[in-house]
Amino acid sequence: VINTHIPADGHMEPEDVRDAFRKAYRYFGKTGITPIVCHSWLLYPKNRLFCKPESRMAAFLDTFTILESKDIPNSGDLWRVFGHRPTYEPDSLPDDTPLRRQLKEHLKNGGTMGEGYGIFLHDGEKRVDGPMA
Repeated sequence: VINTHIPADGHMEPEDVRDAFRKAYRYFGKTGITPIVCHSWLLYPKNRLFCKPESRMAAFLDTFTILESKDIPNSGDLWRVFGHRPTYEPDSLPDDTPLRRQLKEHLKNGGTMGEGYGIFLHDGEKRVDGPMA
């Protein structure tokens, strides 16, 4: 199993993400079909309530089959979008990027954040299971 780490400064272009999976497969000397897993706020299924279907976030979420998720009100991961702040009250959050605007509006409307745990199968070149295969 390859466990995915997402760098805080990752821009997550879909082709770059696919390339990272190919590189990890080779780096770890994998052969055959290998499960790739990830546990992240980015895999929270309810992110679809605010992210655009064509966004990089949606593309990353679509890469995985979500096995488990949970709501986390006042998620400690808000800093990943808004930076470290004294408060994460929705009215105090910046809205200078599309993601910040969408998430801020989601939170103002009573939405929450959370986390998800997902998996997909990789053959060294591409995903080999599910809708994104």
